[in-house]
Amino acid sequence: MSTLNIVILSRLPSGYAEKHLLANCIERGHSAEIIKFTKISLLINGEQSNSVIYGENSLSNVDVVIPRLYGGPGDYGISVLRQFELMGVYTPNKSIAISRANQTVRAMQIMSSKGIALPKMIIARGTDDLASRIDALQIPFLLQRTSDRDANQMLVESKRTANAMLSVLGSSNDIFIAQEFDTIAQKTVYKALIIGKTVSASLKVNKISDSPLKALPYPLTTEQLKVVNKTVKSMGLAICEIDIIDGRSGPEVIRVSANPDIEFYEKNTTRDVTAKMIEYIERNAKQRNKKDRIGA
Repeated sequence: MSTLNIVILSRLPSGYAEKHLLANCIERGHSAEIIKFTKISLLINGEQSNSVIYGENSLSNVDVVIPRLYGGPGDYGISVLRQFELMGVYTPNKSIAISRANQTVRAMQIMSSKGIALPKMIIARGTDDLASRIDALQIPFLLQRTSDRDANQMLVESKRTANAMLSVLGSSNDIFIAQEFDTIAQKTVYKALIIGKTVSASLKVNKISDSPLKALPYPLTTEQLKVVNKTVKSMGLAICEIDIIDGRSGPEVIRVSANPDIEFYEKNTTRDVTAKMIEYIERNAKQRNKKDRIGA
């Protein structure tokens, strides 16, 4: 196995996942560094000699970039990752695939077009428009502003609560998603972490109000695995996290993330997820970045 020069691209250098990825890289004999992408500058000159500048140095000898792009300024992180791709650097998750996953509406549209079961939802721009549409949903439902990627969804349990909540939000022109919520089915969420085409870890999470999350290792059913595999293919992600619930007619996807919560899986299973990620990267790092074929 040849030594790789690896950059872990993040805005949280002290994060659990970042530190564990770094330790696994070094343990396996690679040269690795965590770089805060907000400290990076990009040089674009139109002559195919684009570069990434960090401090006083041009990062020109990088073999692999592992993206850990959270919400907030993550869009600039995607631009930095794209620059590395243009320089021929391998990354397990391509910038366009991460961008798809980060845009909730776009992700839902893609999955729906591929026949993946989703909860019924209404997407509207502005609270006024949403208020006129919520009668099409069953109560209760979950409400989220798409600009708040890291925010929790708000549970709306009555029409009166819905009107009050929308009034508090004001005449915002943000994009909102209102999603039907099954109070029984959605107390249990099945979470799968995928590396390559393999489910590396999966959990059953019981979400009970006012109580800590209770997560247990859980082997996905055949039907759940089919949905997971179809979702991975539809989104073009090599490393991701997928959340599933028991829908009325089978498993339904409620969330796809290109930035899996590695700490949550490692602390609730016996799996060394970060080691599995590095092993996957070692097997694939010498390949050229494949052309994205999702087309959306």
